[in-house]
Amino acid sequence: MYGGDYSFRTAASDNARRGTSFFLQALEEVAPKRRFRCVLEVGCNDLYLLEQLKERADRRIGIDPVWAARESKNLLTNDLTVIGQAIEEVDLGSLLPEAPDLILCRHTLEHLFDPKAVIRRLLDIALPETILLFEVPGVEALLNRNRFDQVFHQHLHYFGMDSLIGLLNETGAELIASRCNYLDWGALLVAFRKGKPQARPEPAFGFEEIRERYRLFQQQARTVAGEIESMHRERLFGYGAAQMLPVLNFHLGGALERLEAVLDDDWGKDGLFYQNVPLIIRHPSQVGSLRDSTLVLTALDGFRSIMNRVLDLGPRHVVFPHSIL
Repeated sequence: MYGGDYSFRTAASDNARRGTSFFLQALEEVAPKRRFRCVLEVGCNDLYLLEQLKERADRRIGIDPVWAARESKNLLTNDLTVIGQAIEEVDLGSLLPEAPDLILCRHTLEHLFDPKAVIRRLLDIALPETILLFEVPGVEALLNRNRFDQVFHQHLHYFGMDSLIGLLNETGAELIASRCNYLDWGALLVAFRKGKPQARPEPAFGFEEIRERYRLFQQQARTVAGEIESMHRERLFGYGAAQMLPVLNFHLGGALERLEAVLDDDWGKDGLFYQNVPLIIRHPSQVGSLRDSTLVLTALDGFRSIMNRVLDLGPRHVVFPHSIL
């Protein structure tokens, strides 16, 4: 899944870049102005985060299987090493030149089959003063907003603060600090180190409340699908060629397949298709006036940054698939 066909890159995503800025701000709060001897990032993607730490670390090491498809799996310079393997496959003891005093993991833990085993391995190589800074999508925000379309196959785990602290307790880690970036997938960030367990909080949601929220989500999806189907007399477009559009289409019962095209201002996407949804992506300038058209917002997680653009295009109607903004 995370080889040559995995196309997400942090530097190409506005949301990911903003999230990285939040992550770095949290690091500064936990370790103000501290310089690190060796920084290890698990899930380094395109090295965007490690590049931001170039002036704060003597040595930077990234691990990510997306580099496995490169001509050389490993990249090595004077102060930067990239290992093109999954963290589960890496022999940390032999490949790392020294023990890291900062270990980073941003939106990767939820993709791992056994996050507990990975954290234990990282703690085994950590020094007593090593800071571990992890961030994952938060399930509390997902449930607060009934965003069950954010549940998809790449994520094997969904964490709340209670389960994160439980995970730290089971691996011999001590929580230093925590933060929530509510507007970025409700992301939960925890800073921890080797240490003693702490009291685990109660879950924010019980099973019955989760079931009720899922029922409301399904009801909303049926309503939106009906609204889209009822607009068959006018031109109908999506706006925002989000990677997770096929998941939204699934919950809408295939209603997005009625769209003439999905509009996106990224010229690099113009003319491309989704592999599993029969939709073409077009630049807005290629489809003529939208004054008599309806736009369905299909990039739900970017609506705060693109809503003004959608209104500037002047469509007759705008459909937002969720009732909670």
